[in-house]
Amino acid sequence: MLAPLDVNGRGLEVAPYFNPVTDKSVMDVAFTDVICYSEIKRKAFENPGGRDKIVPEIDFVWWPGEELCNCIPGDEIFDFAVASHVMEHVPNPVGWLNEILAVMRDGAKLAIILPDKRVNMDYFRQETTPGQMLGWWAEQPAVPISGQIYDFLSSTYQTREGGAPAFKDGVSPADLDRCYSNDKALEYLLWSHNEAEYIDIHCTVWTPDSFVSVMRHLSSIGVMNVDVSDPITQTVDFAVHLTKRGSPRIAKPLATSLVRAKRRVPHEPTLAEGSINVGIKGSLKLLVRALARRLALA
Repeated sequence: MLAPLDVNGRGLEVAPYFNPVTDKSVMDVAFTDVICYSEIKRKAFENPGGRDKIVPEIDFVWWPGEELCNCIPGDEIFDFAVASHVMEHVPNPVGWLNEILAVMRDGAKLAIILPDKRVNMDYFRQETTPGQMLGWWAEQPAVPISGQIYDFLSSTYQTREGGAPAFKDGVSPADLDRCYSNDKALEYLLWSHNEAEYIDIHCTVWTPDSFVSVMRHLSSIGVMNVDVSDPITQTVDFAVHLTKRGSPRIAKPLATSLVRAKRRVPHEPTLAEGSINVGIKGSLKLLVRALARRLALA
């Protein structure tokens, strides 16, 4: 995973959790995550796999909804970056990748390590498509959205009892126990939506070949600007290296709130704008116009 990287330079590892890929004792590398160190420690203690692990300190928090470049102390530019088993949890992978690449020098490599759907609970799910990636890039969700939540919860299966391999060619869903029923998946979807609660899921689904194909497609149309290596496959996951070639040719879309603001009737002032420059009579007229417009839209 690390061999193609310029590990003699300054590096960045995203969300190392309790199992970093890089080694701070021999590398000049910064760690970042979307939660603070104390919260990471709490999560690790609740995770049976991380309870006895040493959780490394992070250097800065990549606050949710904030661009990475605004969270880094100073104006650092990195010579390499690593994200292991992180991207599958990200609801807007293109935006997320481009934010990491934006703080890397041209020619630097980003190592992405992902689970292979052919040997995990995503076995029966459809692989992520370029159209889905572009839709999320345009919509810019900061947390998993309803469709992603339902797709994950309704389509994941447990391993067989006794440790027998569960996910392999020829296995039928009928031979495995579901993690969640359709009703339970819908219940969690509605709970997350209505209560604005975060649910940690696999938002995207990949094989080594599908990831390489989609990344090359996105780069060819200009929403990313990277060279994509062939995958390095392992037992349960794979690594791909993205080499930055510059900024994307296509700019990030406007946020949804800005798009809605632009859809107002041209030159029609809002109540706040109009009340500054008109007298009482004009304000009343503006109020009547606004009310009439709301009634028409209702």
